[in-house]
Amino acid sequence: MDAKRCISGVWALACLIFFSGCQQPPPLPTPQPSECSPEDVEIIWPELQAVQPEQVAPGADIKIIGSGGFQIECGDFYNESHRLFTVYFNQDQVGMLSCMVNHCEGMILLPEDLQPGVYKISTEGGSQIEIEIIEGQSFELLNWDEKFPASAKGYEIYSWFDEDRWHYTLVSGTNRSKTIAEILSPESKITQDEWVKITVTGVQALKSVLNNLPGSQEIFWLDGARLEGTGWDEKFGFPPEEIILQVRQHSDELGLKLHIIQ
Repeated sequence: MDAKRCISGVWALACLIFFSGCQQPPPLPTPQPSECSPEDVEIIWPELQAVQPEQVAPGADIKIIGSGGFQIECGDFYNESHRLFTVYFNQDQVGMLSCMVNHCEGMILLPEDLQPGVYKISTEGGSQIEIEIIEGQSFELLNWDEKFPASAKGYEIYSWFDEDRWHYTLVSGTNRSKTIAEILSPESKITQDEWVKITVTGVQALKSVLNNLPGSQEIFWLDGARLEGTGWDEKFGFPPEEIILQVRQHSDELGLKLHIIQ
């Protein structure tokens, strides 16, 4: 009798396992459609708050700062993910404003043919801010009337952002290592053995420096990793793409061979 009960119990357990394995898994839950209609989404447009610097010459690169640039969905959900908004100068598109978590920043390059005066910068949503354009100054380099000497190892460019402006150093390529302090030094010089080191502020001044290079000269735009000293990654970087593009186009027009080493 006990043997029969044991066999019956084993059989029942086997059937239970078999039929359990044959059951279909429960369906996965389907995502609920958003309850927000387009009418329930409110765009908080960017509000321009500052431009740096406030006075610049034509062709300068400037920073604009603002707040906003997010959405309120379903009446109470704040969506502060990354968004881009078009920036206008005199109604012409000149760049983009990047907004995230209620903070906006953007770099724009001003036209080179501006006359002195007060101009307006605006962005999507209608916010405006004023900037004063002052008389541009021609760049004169140590009364140098001739082309820079050709460099067998090419020339190097280093760039960094400080005091709300982009700064650039053009230096002859050499076998010896250069130091961070040497590149950041504001002085410009051309030595008797034809070693060139020029430091300027603003992309317009950089383009003027490139005018003095001999045609077909190679230029390497570097990030500072090869310099002697610590903290290069905190000092040196590359300006926005629109500035790099303008320098590249200018180099092409001069017959220079520009290489961006990032």
